[in-house]
Amino acid sequence: MGSYTTCAVYVGLCIGATTWGVLADIIGRRIAFNMTLLIGGVFGFAAAGAPSWVGIAALYACLCLGVGGNLPVDGALFLEFLPFASGGLLTMLSVWWPVGQLVASLGLYPNWMLTKPSQYLLSCGRQAEAVAVVHCLAAENKTKTWLTEDILNEVCGDTKATPTGTKLSKSKIIRRQLEKFSREGYLSQAGKTGKPTPLNITYRNYAITSIIGVPGSIIACYTVDIKGVGRKGTMAISTMLSGVFLYLFTISADSNYQLAFSCLEAFFQNIMYGVLYAYTPELFPAPNRGTGSGIASLVNRLAGLCAPIIAANARGNPNVPVYLAGALFLIAFLAM
Repeated sequence: MGSYTTCAVYVGLCIGATTWGVLADIIGRRIAFNMTLLIGGVFGFAAAGAPSWVGIAALYACLCLGVGGNLPVDGALFLEFLPFASGGLLTMLSVWWPVGQLVASLGLYPNWMLTKPSQYLLSCGRQAEAVAVVHCLAAENKTKTWLTEDILNEVCGDTKATPTGTKLSKSKIIRRQLEKFSREGYLSQAGKTGKPTPLNITYRNYAITSIIGVPGSIIACYTVDIKGVGRKGTMAISTMLSGVFLYLFTISADSNYQLAFSCLEAFFQNIMYGVLYAYTPELFPAPNRGTGSGIASLVNRLAGLCAPIIAANARGNPNVPVYLAGALFLIAFLAM
């Protein structure tokens, strides 16, 4: 379902980019800018309380009508208020992407650390807490569990810690029940392969890559005005390196290795996207800047729409979407 949710997001982004890009040239930048923010805010709050997956997908699509429309409009609006000599500041706007990601990841990171894994609690002899965790996970997934502390004590015996895990390993029924309602069990049943990454580690890594992405946007703001490099040079170099690091990311499954290349990828992609979203509106004349930026953004979103479709149909090799993305980055570099 995650792939289809992403599809809904990109459908909204595609429609929003073209609709509000054109409207910005007709009704004015200010009205279009404010309306896209309003749409994004209203449907963002609504999506948080969606009762079902269908509701989430629909509200995400509506949310992205505003988000997709805001990006081409705010670039055009900001550029038209800047002196020509300060055009590089438009690149600095991209710094808010990693900052926003950082705020979101730091907000979620502590929440995932509050619940200890039920398997760990059992190994420490903390059976009552393990049962509470399983019931909590069952409630979150809108299901029920037959597990009680009495049943657990009957199967596992006393509550003393068993460092070797021998008593726990004999209790296959209990282990299966714990796995069924644990987040790791859910991920394994959803089709993931290998050992899932704990969610606190996922959000920790997300925060780290977001922090590394911030200086990328700042550096891009200065390199675009360097003689001999400029906008095209900065964008070409960062695009090439983004493609290279995507390929290098797939070489090893080691978590530290992948985190390192995720950070490098985030750094250079923030440079690339910062320049791209600044350079694009500069190419169009003011009367048609919203429409031109909207169409360019549409092409970007259409490529993004293909990503979850490719990922959903390439289950045999999870690296296929990464290979394709890396190839597109390198093709874009050669086209410059």
